[in-house]
Amino acid sequence: MNHLRTSIASRSKTPIIKSVTARQNFVHLFLNDGSQWNIPHRWLRDVHPSNYDSQTKQRLSQCAEDTGKVLDNLNYRDLKLRTVDLKQEKQILRSTWIEGTSKNVTVLDYPFEFLLEEAKLFGCDKVGNDETVRKRNTNVTDTDYGKIELWENLTDKDLRGVELSMSFNDVTAKDGGREEALNILYRFGILLVRDVPTDLKSQENSNRKAIDTLASDIMGYSPLQTLYASIWSTKSDVYDEEGGSTADSAYSSDALPLHTDMTYYKEPPGLQIFCMTQAATVGGESVFADGFALGEKLRKKDEASFQLLSNLDRSYRSIDVENGWLLEASGPIIQIDPRSGNIVRIRHNDLDRLTDIPPAEFITYEHSDAVRKFYE
Repeated sequence: MNHLRTSIASRSKTPIIKSVTARQNFVHLFLNDGSQWNIPHRWLRDVHPSNYDSQTKQRLSQCAEDTGKVLDNLNYRDLKLRTVDLKQEKQILRSTWIEGTSKNVTVLDYPFEFLLEEAKLFGCDKVGNDETVRKRNTNVTDTDYGKIELWENLTDKDLRGVELSMSFNDVTAKDGGREEALNILYRFGILLVRDVPTDLKSQENSNRKAIDTLASDIMGYSPLQTLYASIWSTKSDVYDEEGGSTADSAYSSDALPLHTDMTYYKEPPGLQIFCMTQAATVGGESVFADGFALGEKLRKKDEASFQLLSNLDRSYRSIDVENGWLLEASGPIIQIDPRSGNIVRIRHNDLDRLTDIPPAEFITYEHSDAVRKFYE
């Protein structure tokens, strides 16, 4: 069983504002690390917490009762930034605004950490001018995964250690166990749960019950229903009464290459739970790899291959003639957040991949060679 990690990303050390200048269309910040940030007036006014419900975090927009048409709280045609100043010690931007025909003056404060956090959502925290605020960021080399730790020489001994493993009871019954498990999963993309019940006959102590409990405790909801079932065994004579598909190489005794599962789903699963009910006497080892770490190494080592694998969609298919399943989906092997440039998903299974004909712009570059370099 070989699996590539696929997950999500975010944060870094907070820089300090050295100076702030109000310009015609944006506020210019100069930071202590030498970088500069231009904040469009409209975005600055729109992002302020006063525009959002404190409980639901939804935008406070009124609508006309007769037509349902949204009536924007802010009249942007009459919106004008009057002044902006920096409270250096507290790193707070204080702004005054003239809004609407009433010419009322509104004073709003923006902690810089708040602005950075909000800007992360829009990919405009590392821009040089207001024209590039929305530019798709696919060629970055200084990606920041924050609390996510990319693997470096991780071994099975590390996985069995206290930092990456927890007991089943600790996850499900210990105070703070769920939060601890989620933190490990977020940081490393993998968690070894020890001492999981594996009695196939007992309803209360079965591995199926254990997996459902883990899913409910960690994810907050029951496992997703798939063509195989929601919880299933890769041993074809177990639970076959559910009618789940067994048309997959996982049901064979052959070794599997590194892969991510269900690449033929439009939204492949981001978290999976595997439960070993019986260890093999010889062989049977599972191999895992960090797809994010592999992708970042490829980005630095071979930019052309990285660009190809992050821009070229590949197609995947699952067919089960007996049960009438035919699923197809496509996407790049390396999916990039277009704003931060971070890798957010790996989608690849060479056993389910269709033979793609690359677009003309990729014909000159052997795309199969890029896949080989990704594996290396």
